[in-house]
Amino acid sequence: MSSSSLNRPLKLSQYPFCLNLIDQLRDEYGAPESEPRLPDLASGRRWPILKPNPDAGDGN
Repeated sequence: MSSSSLNRPLKLSQYPFCLNLIDQLRDEYGAPESEPRLPDLASGRRWPILKPNPDAGDGN
């Protein structure tokens, strides 16, 4: 695979193939260790755990 092929946007028709491939890989190898897990509801922490973006406006 060339580096130029990695920089091209996917066509809409390619998304289902990619998502199915990701699902197959996750089924075979499991989720990445760095991926956040489902929230612990008893902890009271918000989910997803996001850091505020200091560059974002207040939405007004």
